[in-house]
Amino acid sequence: MKDYSQIMNRSAAAAIPGTGAKFNRFLANIELTTAQKKDASERLLAIRLKMASAFPGSRCFVVGSYGKNTAIKPPSDLDIMLVLPQTMYEKYTFWKYLLSSRNAQSEFLQEVKRTIDTHFPVTELKADRQVIVVKYASSFSVEIVPCFEIPGTEKFRIADTKSSGNWVETNPYKEAESLTASNKNCDGNTVPLIKMLKSWKRNNAVPLKSFYLEILAQEFMSAYEDKACQPSRYDLLLKEFYRWLYNKSITLFGPYITDPSTDELINIGSEWHNKAERALDWCLEAMSRESKGQSKEATEEWQKIFGKEFIG
Repeated sequence: MKDYSQIMNRSAAAAIPGTGAKFNRFLANIELTTAQKKDASERLLAIRLKMASAFPGSRCFVVGSYGKNTAIKPPSDLDIMLVLPQTMYEKYTFWKYLLSSRNAQSEFLQEVKRTIDTHFPVTELKADRQVIVVKYASSFSVEIVPCFEIPGTEKFRIADTKSSGNWVETNPYKEAESLTASNKNCDGNTVPLIKMLKSWKRNNAVPLKSFYLEILAQEFMSAYEDKACQPSRYDLLLKEFYRWLYNKSITLFGPYITDPSTDELINIGSEWHNKAERALDWCLEAMSRESKGQSKEATEEWQKIFGKEFIG
């Protein structure tokens, strides 16, 4: 790595003129268009109607990046929770499953898929571990997550078909509340950071789930001193994030994050370590170029992280 000591220690107050406008343009470029948002809303409405017909007494709601306003373009999967009647859960926890080696979760997911299949006769469907994937040829896919409410709580049970199968608990409300609170406490900066990180992930094939990036961004922002920074200091924000992420990957017990919906510890591996180090290098080089008045060259460095959507 080059000697970037001056850039590494640059104060948050020393914003470089024009930086804010560049990052505002970049964020606008990766924002979902009005047409894309409308497409997602119409798809959700259509699926709600079909699921109500296929599973009387069920209901649907959006989760994932669309539900938390962290989606970027081009659109990715639309995640929908399909809350089914409790009687269906009781069927798959009956003694014939408890006293046998049958994978109740797999059989449950296949039954849901067969039922949905009758309402999507010309659309490709696939059961994939916890979800039913509805593939559309002309647009993004929809991932339907069949689940059951846990009475007296905000939690849901999801069928996980891995190995011999298991019922796992999740709380999408708590997950969304955690992000909303972080974004509020950080003057609206957590969500833009997440969107930029998702662009980095997509442009550099970073092996981190988008959900993990959302948690990492919240964890970082909770300790970041300049929480209320303006876009004119997003270069500093990104520099500090990548430095923090790089250091996180070399901890003694490995990098862990906490799922805000379940408080479960998740080991996120280290395959992304070199990607984080490279992003930090590009970030520092971009800031170095910008400090020398080399705007074009700085933009080229940012594009190595974020792609052509960062137009400068």
